[in-house]
Formats: sequence, C-alpha cells, structure tokens
Amino acid sequence: MELWACGFNAWGQLEFGSAHADAHSPADHRQDVTSFQCVLTDPVIEFIRGSVSATLIHRSSERVLAGVPDPFLQLLQSGNYQNNPNHVAIAGNDQVAAAKLDNMDSTVNTHRSIQAYLENIALYSTNVGGAVKEIVANRTAFHALTREGDVVSWGDPRFQAALGREPTHEGLERGTMIEDLRDLPTGPIRKISSGGFTTASLTEGNDLYVWGDQARPELPRTRFFDELTGEPAAVDVFGHDILDVAVGEGYIIVLTTGQKLFVTGSNSNGQLGLPNKSHATGWEEVVLPLRQGQMMVHVNVGYKNSFVLVDSA
Repeated sequence: MELWACGFNAWGQLEFGSAHADAHSPADHRQDVTSFQCVLTDPVIEFIRGSVSATLIHRSSERVLAGVPDPFLQLLQSGNYQNNPNHVAIAGNDQVAAAKLDNMDSTVNTHRSIQAYLENIALYSTNVGGAVKEIVANRTAFHALTREGDVVSWGDPRFQAALGREPTHEGLERGTMIEDLRDLPTGPIRKISSGGFTTASLTEGNDLYVWGDQARPELPRTRFFDELTGEPAAVDVFGHDILDVAVGEGYIIVLTTGQKLFVTGSNSNGQLGLPNKSHATGWEEVVLPLRQGQMMVHVNVGYKNSFVLVDSA
C-alpha cells in the first residue's frame, strides 16, 4: 500500500521515516508539499489522526508518528487510553469526547480537557441512542455516528451551523439527533468527517450531505462554502457516487466510486494538491500519477494537509 500526501509540512508531518520527523521545532528549509506525493510504502497502512504538527498512522505492527506530536496524538500513539481511536475525539476548544469502553454502549462522556479525560472526570454525558461507530470533532462541536446510521451532535450552541440542527436552547448542547439525516433516499449514514465548522456525511448509497460554514473571515470565500447552511444538504459532485470524504479547515476532498479525486476550498498550504492555485471556488479534479493496477481507497486530512491511501487492485 502507499500513502500519498500534500499540504502543510512545517513540522515534518509528511516525512515518515525521515530524520526530520524527530525534530522538536519547525525548520525554515522545510517546504509545504503542493502536489500529491507518495510519502510512505508499506504492506499495511491505516491513517489514525493528524494534528497541527504531526501525523499518526498504523504501519504493519506499529503506530508511527511523523512530525512533533501534541499531547492528544502522544496519547493515541501510546495506547494508554481506554478507547478505540474512532471512539475518541478532541475539539478545537480542547474538550475531549469518548464513548465508553463497551462498544455496545450508547453513552459518550465529554471531558473539559485531555487531563480530565485521563482522570475520568466527565463534564457531562450524552446518550446517542445506539452503539457508537465513530466520533468526530470540529472547532466547537462533536458528532457521533451510531452503528444504525444515526448522527447525534452536541457542543457550543453559539455556532449553530456547526451542529447541523436547531439548538435546544438549554445552554450547552448535550446531544440531539440530526433528524434531517434519517430516512434518506439512499439509506442510512455510514461515514462522517468534520473540520473547521463544517461536517460531511456519506450514505450507504454513496450520497454526500454537508452542513456548517467557514466562520473564519481569513479563509478565502468560495462558492461551495458560501452556499452551506446549518441544515444538512445533499451535495452533487458532477453526478458521481462518493466513496469517501474528508473535511479539513476550510476545505473538503472526496473520492468517487469511479476513482476520481475532487477537492474544494482553501489551498493556502497546498492541501488541495493544486500547485498554482490559492483556493478552489468549486469542485476541481486532482489526478494522481498512479501506476497501472493501483487504486485509491481512502482519503483523510490533518491540519492543512491531505492524504490518499492507495492499494493495488
């Protein structure tokens, strides 16, 4: 398998196996990677998480870090925690949400900080109504996807669009189902991804739904993000079925079932793989120079960088 990447690289977070990955500060000579390049080859590669200064992946029988990890990635690398990595997430306000150890449990605890999480001191609990499949976070909100395909959101009600629903006006949002994502034409939700103030989801029938906004004036205005609202809306990408989606800070990348890669949003550090553009106002296709017999299987994002997992057919 191969991991392809582009984007922000000031801390060497795209340099797997490099001496730069052991550095403890950014180096002036490190350049952002403005087009997708193969950064790792291994029989087994699984993307776990990216942060501002590091990327954590699982390679064969070990977890490997590139860059300088923050405390949350150090925690995920160490394994000294009680959760599946898909069942724990940290938001931009430093709160941590984690499902209980029992995978069939529907309770998610939100903690004020990493330290509170380690000490098992919950700020509040949320019942998501079903066994947790994954939890994702953006700057102010958490979303949990259940194994039945329901999506529950909670977080700061001042950023309503990030919740994907009307706030309950009970102070801090403690978990409410996003009803607009139930009983969809192509089946229940199977995947969610979140970044900035935006969240995306995919149905079993490969339809894409997105909600939120940019909420940051310094990001470039784009047609796609300008049209977002706080209600989940179906998004058409030139009629393609969507296999995978990843949402970053002001940008989104999607992989279609027909092996096409489309990107939109900010390209400030080359995270879209468009070397000669600062942003993409709508969807633009990026073509990776893959060899015959190779196929793209997953997309992921870190902090202003993007990743494509490539396998052999």
